[in-house]
Amino acid sequence: MGDKLTFNVGSEVVDTTVTSIRKVNWQTMQPNFFFVLQPESMEGFSPTYITSFNLDKSRKNEIAAMMAPFSTVTLFDVDARIDQLREIVEQVSMAVEFILILVLIAGSLVLIAQVQASMDERQQELAILRTLGAKGSLIRASVVFEFIIIGVVAGLMAAVANELTLYLLQTQVFQMPATLHLDYWLIAPGVGALIVGILGAISCWRLLSLNTSHLLRNMV
Repeated sequence: MGDKLTFNVGSEVVDTTVTSIRKVNWQTMQPNFFFVLQPESMEGFSPTYITSFNLDKSRKNEIAAMMAPFSTVTLFDVDARIDQLREIVEQVSMAVEFILILVLIAGSLVLIAQVQASMDERQQELAILRTLGAKGSLIRASVVFEFIIIGVVAGLMAAVANELTLYLLQTQVFQMPATLHLDYWLIAPGVGALIVGILGAISCWRLLSLNTSHLLRNMV
């Protein structure tokens, strides 16, 4: 407030003083940055007007004929800029999806490596269970359920992290009201249980197929 501003309008100079400030919404697609001057200070200048209108995409070929009589009028096609913005957003989305796929593959490899590293302990546990009379179907079901529980927990953690990230983006970055995404709380545990359960079962399948004698012989 009270700052001095100088505008160069062609070859003329206009000195002004800031007397008031208004808040603008940068999320709108409308022009939202203006200097409002007293009419007396601009009496010696020719005005320039700005307006907007909506034209269906099927009639875009009519623009050239419509603007031909008005050689001094400049037309900005907002649709072209919006399409370019959408293309950029799609490219960024594809890059993020590619990174997520790499993260999923890396996580799967880590899970398989962890299962292989614990194979000796699992072999001892299976040998003890088989010796105590546990059936093969029960052992296989317990191993599969173990990985399913791990996948559900991982999915819940992913849902919590996703909800927290979206909340911060909506409230702190985009200044939007926060919303709860319940579908992610159902999809993430289900997908996690499916992927981890399948990978875990495949990693341990060879060990689960061994009989008691083979397990005891491998422990010696």
